[in-house]
Amino acid sequence: NITAKLNNEEYLKALTGKFEPLTLLGVKEVLIDGTITGRSVKDIKADLIKRFEIVPQRAETIARTEVISAYREGNLERYKLSSTVKAWQWSATLDDRTCPVCIALDGQEFSLDTPFATHPNCRCSPIPVTYTFEELGMGYLNLEEPKPPYMGKRGEDWFKSQSEAKKEKILGKTKYALYRQGKFKLGDLVQDFVHPVYGPSR
Repeated sequence: NITAKLNNEEYLKALTGKFEPLTLLGVKEVLIDGTITGRSVKDIKADLIKRFEIVPQRAETIARTEVISAYREGNLERYKLSSTVKAWQWSATLDDRTCPVCIALDGQEFSLDTPFATHPNCRCSPIPVTYTFEELGMGYLNLEEPKPPYMGKRGEDWFKSQSEAKKEKILGKTKYALYRQGKFKLGDLVQDFVHPVYGPSR
């Protein structure tokens, strides 16, 4: 999947801000090779800066986003091939650097056919939800059933428990003021769309 995505020249141009064919080819090779060989985001970022003069902030976003995206897609493919995984659950890193969309999605369950559509620099992951022993026809074993990673809208519960200062930092002043007035719920910020270059996004 990562190779197919990086073969799209328009995607690479939008990603890097570069337009020279040889540069785009080189960037593609660095990302694919780095992902396959397990190189760190830091090393891939350094290559992008040194070889193609991509500004550091953009280079870090590219390296982090593409490497993590490849691992996510690999996990989802493994889940589809598994006979014990029935769905996946959105798992966010919950702190004041997490965007409100990811906080709202944290804990929600999706079918195995649903892609992990997100945004650049996202730190979230899809975690597997397995069938119960009963669902697998093994209820007669009387084993303790595996528990889901967590149930319900964990991210929204976490957000509600934070200080007002942290809520304002996450939402920004304008959205926070509207949130306090009850004008919207956190989940209302989640919008699925297909970007003409980047594809499925949230």
